[in-house]
Amino acid sequence: MAVNSKAKGNTFERNVSGALSSWLTEGKETRACWRSDSSGASATIWSRKGREQKYVQANAGDIRKVAEKGEYPALDNFFETYVVECKAYKEIDFYPPFSGNLVKFFEACIAEKKATGKKAVLILKGNNRKILYLHDTSAPHPDASPYFTLSYKDLQLTVYLFDDVVKKPYVISSSGTSDANHRLVQNSGL
Repeated sequence: MAVNSKAKGNTFERNVSGALSSWLTEGKETRACWRSDSSGASATIWSRKGREQKYVQANAGDIRKVAEKGEYPALDNFFETYVVECKAYKEIDFYPPFSGNLVKFFEACIAEKKATGKKAVLILKGNNRKILYLHDTSAPHPDASPYFTLSYKDLQLTVYLFDDVVKKPYVISSSGTSDANHRLVQNSGL
């Protein structure tokens, strides 16, 4: 039986939300972030119409923070710094020229960055492939081995395996700021 692509994408977003929640709450919660209203489309529409920026910020991207502010500082810092696009597609091919779907994914990142002023994270999965974590090169990089960097227009993303990124705890820098001044450090207990 063929799988509905919308249902497949929704399931992927729920699974990634759970993994990001667990990562950013040190395993305490699996629902601290969740799928955005309309998978982020409402934020894009509100941004175009010049609506209140707080609603654009709260609903940007495909995944957003739902836990109360201050409950998990790493979660707060991550979602204050990054807008997350999350895409599952039959085949992901990074060989240029990029496929139409990959261009759509990159354009979505560019639009969300412009609407929010945040850095981009693009989480991708092709059928029967591992999940990839594409991280904006203008932000501090995760403590994981990068595979390569992609460039599209003014977007530059370094590609990591998602599992390699989330197995190491996210730690806010000692300055405690909520901008991109953070780092990922290895926890020897994992």
